Amino acid sequence: MFPGVIEPHSHIGIGDGIRDLATETKAAALGGVCTNLLFLRHPEPYDVLYREMKEAGESLAYGDFSFHLVLLTDEHLSSLPKYIEEWGITSFKFYLTYRGEDARMLGTDGIYHQVDGVDDGFMYDCFREVAKFPQGLIICHAEDIEIIRRERKKLVAAGRDDMEAWQASRPLIAEVEGVRRALLFAEMTGCRLNLLHISSQAALEAAKSIRKRYDKILIEVCHPYLSCHADEGVDKSHKFRPPLRSRSDCEALWQGLRDGNVNTVGSDHVPRKLQAKMGSVWSQPTGGPGTPVLLPVLLGEGYHKRGLPLERIAELTSYNPARVYGLYPQKGDIRIGTDADLTVVDLNRVKTVQAKDFEMFGDHLPCDGLEIKGWPVMTLVRGKTVMKDGKIVANAGWGRFLAR
Repeated sequence: MFPGVIEPHSHIGIGDGIRDLATETKAAALGGVCTNLLFLRHPEPYDVLYREMKEAGESLAYGDFSFHLVLLTDEHLSSLPKYIEEWGITSFKFYLTYRGEDARMLGTDGIYHQVDGVDDGFMYDCFREVAKFPQGLIICHAEDIEIIRRERKKLVAAGRDDMEAWQASRPLIAEVEGVRRALLFAEMTGCRLNLLHISSQAALEAAKSIRKRYDKILIEVCHPYLSCHADEGVDKSHKFRPPLRSRSDCEALWQGLRDGNVNTVGSDHVPRKLQAKMGSVWSQPTGGPGTPVLLPVLLGEGYHKRGLPLERIAELTSYNPARVYGLYPQKGDIRIGTDADLTVVDLNRVKTVQAKDFEMFGDHLPCDGLEIKGWPVMTLVRGKTVMKDGKIVANAGWGRFLAR
């Protein structure tokens, strides 16, 4: 039995709009997840979107939830006191990749046309303003888009439109440089920083080297980079930002989980149909579902295959994310005074990953077909059984918004 699993990295609204709050939290509960931290992203003031999503979540969600907000405008920055002190939202995402034409390209609905100001000056202001709040946290997608943009143009000019070209367009140096720049901004402003979905040994080592002198650095790894790697070939179901790396990078990340250098594990869940990724590799849809297999990957690939202790899995999936994101002691532990969130597992149950088993909007998983030993068999949220033996047994709307 684990303290209730927390998914720290999930995107919603990309699949079936507001209905994602039902389908994706149901899929999460089927995978043993009790609490979901979800991204809100919009260049307009967040007031309307926040109210709509909070109200919808409390009528649709199967597990508890809270939000991260993406910082895109000066209005967002000026509203930080409201977000933190009134709404209880303390984590703010900054994308190094949302710049110029790349920002405008990211959505078919055109909402990114107003974010041309997302540059290093805006980044400096974001880190500096968030640092004024002790509970404030920048969570960062760290890739250098200028390197990526030039590499992509060369590959497109050469007529390339294959997954190997996609991988090559986002080289290792882009991630390492992005990580180093984010670390510098954090150190110079005194900001707490969580580096999201670190994918490579080099980026992990860069973060570890700075953390020796500046301890406000946290590191997240997402399970696709633990269960998949580029050495065995990739197809469009594996189109991620950053891309999958080598087998040796994968093993280095597992070592980071073992030795304590990685703080949390997420999935970077995106409710997306596989068909949306089947056009040109240069089209924008990337990412894929992942929350339902967050814990199973750690049990099968971690505990059974690599000897990752169960206590460490509990830290990575519950205790640490609760502390990082201001949910502790309400979440993250089994003790008097915490919510009765529990994830019960059968360590000997063997199943093959199939996306259709999870009743989510997306129809694929990065590790589809992988045989995993160790699966959740019961999910309890605030003492109520939500999932039992692979079936949802609670009604939608049990989930509650968590002010942090």
